[in-house]
Amino acid sequence: MSADNILGIYKVNNRKFVGRSCWSECEDDCSTCASRIIFTAKSISESVKKAQEELQNDVYEYGYIFKNL
Repeated sequence: MSADNILGIYKVNNRKFVGRSCWSECEDDCSTCASRIIFTAKSISESVKKAQEELQNDVYEYGYIFKNL
């Protein structure tokens, strides 16, 4: 992974959250992004848990952020 990235998490619908590896310059909604999907989750708390686990396994200079809540 690039050191200049962020783990962007966005809500797909009322039942699903998707985490993607995004460029740090990304200001738009991650749902239109072609970056790879890192995880899917069913709740905000599960998203946070998976994001924290991913941050331990990979390098994300800017951590994670919820994009469209």
